[in-house]
This record gives sequence, C-alpha cells and structure tokens, in this order.
Amino acid sequence: MKITINGEDYLTAKENISIIELLEERNVARPETVSVQINGSFVKRKNFSTTVVKENDEVDFVFMMAGGSLR
Repeated sequence: MKITINGEDYLTAKENISIIELLEERNVARPETVSVQINGSFVKRKNFSTTVVKENDEVDFVFMMAGGSLR
C-alpha cells in the first residue's frame, strides 16, 4: 500500500495498518510524544490503535520540540 508520510512516498506491505502499527514499522522513538494527522485532521491519541491508514492517505507525524531563543 502506498501512502505519504511527512511529504514523502512510503510503501508498506500491510493493506490495513493502524497508526500504532505504522509508528512501530517506522521505528518512531517515543511515539507517545508524536501527534498524527491523516489528510489534514489530527487523530486523538486514544484512537491510534483503531484508526486505520488507507491507500493514498497523507500522514503527518508532528514531533514536539522543546527549545529556547537563539539570542
């Protein structure tokens, strides 16, 4: 199945893959700190295991970054 993750094409062998499975397949470190959008809509973390990514979906992993001023 072909999807787009953060603007890049990605192929997965699975026909139906949940967000949790996709995060694991992509080896995302600390998935509990990642927000996920599918086709522009955020998915609630409690739904990661039941929300299925479909062919041609656009998925964005949004990582929280901490930091301060560059001044």
